[in-house]
Amino acid sequence: MTPVELPYVPILLNETFITALWDTGAEKSFISEEVYRNYFSYRPRQKTKDRVVTAQGAPCSHLGRVELQIRIREFQKPWEFHILDNMQYQCILGIDFMKASRLTLDFDQKSLIIPDHLIKQKPKEEKLVDIDLTESKLNDEQQRQLKALFNNFKGLFSDQPGLTHVVYHEIDTGDKGPVMSRPYKYDRVKQGIIDYHIDKMLRDGTICPINSPYASPVVLTRKNNDLPPDSPEAYRFAIDYRKLNAITKYPRYPLPVIDDLLTNIPHTNVMSTLDLRSGYFQLAISPKDIEKTAFITRNGTFAFLRMPFGLSGAAPNFQRAIDIILQPVIGRFVSVYMDDVIITSPSFKDHLNHLTQFKLFTDASGVGIGAVLQQNQKPIAFASRTLNKAERNYTVTERECLAVIWALNKFKTYFGPLPVKVITDHAALTKLTNGKNLSSRMIRWALKLSEFNIEWEHRPGFQNVVADLLSRNPVDSVEGSQISCAALRALAINSREQFIKEQREDPELGHIYRYLENPDDGSVNATICESWSQDFKLINGLLFYAKYFSNLGELRVYIPGSLRKDIMKEFHDLPLAGHLGKRKTYLKLRDTCYFPFMRKYIFEYVSTCDRCQKV
Repeated sequence: MTPVELPYVPILLNETFITALWDTGAEKSFISEEVYRNYFSYRPRQKTKDRVVTAQGAPCSHLGRVELQIRIREFQKPWEFHILDNMQYQCILGIDFMKASRLTLDFDQKSLIIPDHLIKQKPKEEKLVDIDLTESKLNDEQQRQLKALFNNFKGLFSDQPGLTHVVYHEIDTGDKGPVMSRPYKYDRVKQGIIDYHIDKMLRDGTICPINSPYASPVVLTRKNNDLPPDSPEAYRFAIDYRKLNAITKYPRYPLPVIDDLLTNIPHTNVMSTLDLRSGYFQLAISPKDIEKTAFITRNGTFAFLRMPFGLSGAAPNFQRAIDIILQPVIGRFVSVYMDDVIITSPSFKDHLNHLTQFKLFTDASGVGIGAVLQQNQKPIAFASRTLNKAERNYTVTERECLAVIWALNKFKTYFGPLPVKVITDHAALTKLTNGKNLSSRMIRWALKLSEFNIEWEHRPGFQNVVADLLSRNPVDSVEGSQISCAALRALAINSREQFIKEQREDPELGHIYRYLENPDDGSVNATICESWSQDFKLINGLLFYAKYFSNLGELRVYIPGSLRKDIMKEFHDLPLAGHLGKRKTYLKLRDTCYFPFMRKYIFEYVSTCDRCQKV
């Protein structure tokens, strides 16, 4: 009997990714005690006399209720969840949420419907980036090219800051107790300004209401601008964290020395500087430390979900995050100090290439297709696959075109609408858009290619060696089913197929696997998971985390929940593993493996190891 596919919905609870079951048989909404303990213990748990029973009438262990901010795509709302012990699912969205939110699940179309009136719509408009280049010393053509570049990247010029989880800001207070201060007194005008900033940050998801043993006061400082004193934008909203900082251990991460940066900037004729919008707000606070950021006002206590100014260690943590993100280019043509990024190049042409130029090498053989994506003469990603029986009957030109189409779709998350140079050893492809007497298949592919911003280049086969090699030795044609990732060879699984099965059926990210496996199947996942799946890649049947490369420049394989204890046993418990400490075990795994909150999981696992505690 084929198992029924349960309707799972990816949601954000207080900016933390959770997988929820959409359950029309549940009267209330629930989260598991494990999820509450791991991610939301900073939120107060309210007592309740409500009794919870299963569908069979058996009582459940009810541990209280908690209010969390839920976000599903454009929809967001504070909601009350009941906490249950030993719950099978991370989260259950019940009838109470469905009625109040008016969200509906269309089981025929397998899609989640969000009514238009629940979403704050902004009129869609093609907004060009407005820049003043009158003092830039660039000629007219260079100014035109630079403006075109900015408009290719116009999505980066946003009023809203982004959010990265490459580094969480942790507040290590050791065994020191909570600190608390009374709110500072302000007149009616300034109190209104405080209310304005709080309302704005609540709408943006920067802060949340909280009941915390910590409390720091709000500070308003006048900005150096010409706005009237009763304008909210005339003041900088900040928190006086001096008491908290006094008990916080300062993280050890060196900030660059500005004199050294200036001295080591390579010879350059062209320079650009970038400044991040609300740079600190682009880092998330570690879930376990959110309660420590609490600040008190006349309207209650709130806490930051994103890193605010004024916290001890904010600067080195921010520097560490941006160093990780820009690591491939720092020292080559990029220098970074905090949120100031300097890009230097010997010529204007090189300068544009440093920002935009992706090169895609493709090739096809009688058995497979291969591709290499490069930027700045360095490979970013490789891909190959075997041809099926029908594809092996294609003409040479059709196979070469198939390689390009497949590679563009494979790597489109890297370049999106940006220019990409496609390099092929098949000259006929470079004239495809002007070709006559094309087959119906080639006409269809020509239309598909028009969706990309392609610059064609023909190179002889001997100059396209890597793509040619991949096409003649495609990865999925290798015999056997052994998993190639070194971190997985030791796992107690019989085959690649078994590991793939565990990934596909994983309750945490299995929906992303199934979406990437078949994005056109019209399932619930295909509708909801599109934005979440951008951080992952499905390569030869295995799910990899692809948002950030490891220190080795590799993708990291996703470890499903059912195999995490197995991999910890192999890489920590066994005699040859050496029972390394928390940090060394984490470093041992992080370059090959990934799962959400991996560092936290590893640290807790090692902390509970009996042998390690006895040493």
